[in-house]
Amino acid sequence: MVLDPFWFTQKQRANDNWGRTLGATQYQWLKRTLEASKAKYKFIFIHRLVGGANSQNRGGAEAAPFYEWRGKNVDGSDGFKQNRPGWAAPIHQLLVQNKVSVVFHGHDHFYAKQELDGIVYQLVPQLGYSGNGRAPHSASEYGYVNGTILGSPGYMRVTVSNERIAADFVRTPTMKEQNRDSGAAKVADSYTIERR
Repeated sequence: MVLDPFWFTQKQRANDNWGRTLGATQYQWLKRTLEASKAKYKFIFIHRLVGGANSQNRGGAEAAPFYEWRGKNVDGSDGFKQNRPGWAAPIHQLLVQNKVSVVFHGHDHFYAKQELDGIVYQLVPQLGYSGNGRAPHSASEYGYVNGTILGSPGYMRVTVSNERIAADFVRTPTMKEQNRDSGAAKVADSYTIERR
């Protein structure tokens, strides 16, 4: 399922993190689609988590507890009922209840594989961003603390079978590396998710 974190937010001209939203229509579509799905594996694709951990919407699993995604205010108090009256549950709770396997998200330009409540939060690397393969200095600045964190450039290769999901981060060479002997693409990280 592909989610758009921009359309309703831009219509509202949001200037705070609770103002960033999927919107009621998209939220209800997500809820219905997840509940009706009989898929063995469920993937969510979104540019960035709704709300994020800061004013630039940065973060992965560490940002998931906040705002529309999991319902907490930045101080840890519950803000979901007040800010989303009539909505059944925060987004993350819907994902857990409906056995989502992976949330693929972007925005932060490096590779981070994290887990929260049985869901993989996979920040996808940027193919054209030369991070020289090192973990970016921005990872901690963006709130990424836990998990496997590696620099770009690269791409994700995901293989789905009846028994499991196999995911590889294929690190691609930078222009400088392409000019040397070690310029071949290499698998920098791999993991599997067994069928639940």
